[in-house]
Amino acid sequence: LTHAHRCFSPALRLHAAAASRRSVCIGAKLGSDAGSEGAHAAVVNVKPLGVLVYEYVEDMALERDLVSSSSPSATVRQRHLEYAQAAVGRGELLLGGAFDPMDSALLIFTSEDSADAFAASDPYVTESLVTDYEIKEWSTVVGTMFSQVGQNEVGGHDEPMPTESTRAPDGPTAAGPRAMRAWMRA
Repeated sequence: LTHAHRCFSPALRLHAAAASRRSVCIGAKLGSDAGSEGAHAAVVNVKPLGVLVYEYVEDMALERDLVSSSSPSATVRQRHLEYAQAAVGRGELLLGGAFDPMDSALLIFTSEDSADAFAASDPYVTESLVTDYEIKEWSTVVGTMFSQVGQNEVGGHDEPMPTESTRAPDGPTAAGPRAMRAWMRA
């Protein structure tokens, strides 16, 4: 089985990055097989986004407002927010914010690569305020913001995926169980 996601603790990040495997969108993988088996297959667009989830240190609300060790004129939070705004300016970061209580955060990017690059240099990570983080591909298919994301922006793309109407009685989609097993082995 492939890894469906990657988790990193900052101390193991460099070592794990070399050994990690990229997650694969099951819909996109099966979508390419579905077209060959059924000319009448209904298709919807899949817009894969990168989701980054941070786990924070205890007392994050206090820790983030301490002076940065690499930039004494700014707090870690100021440096993190400037870094995040730069990612927004490049069109990579779509949404981001902490949960209440402030023990973790969620950031949504146009791609997993954008999420990877962001986490690698984010001041919250480099200053050890993030104890662990996880990056996953999120295959979006519907929503009020759907038409506004993933339209071949930096790192974003659209891919076809079979709909419910293409389900076959012997498998998860018209691609059948063989395609599912092949995906799981990939």
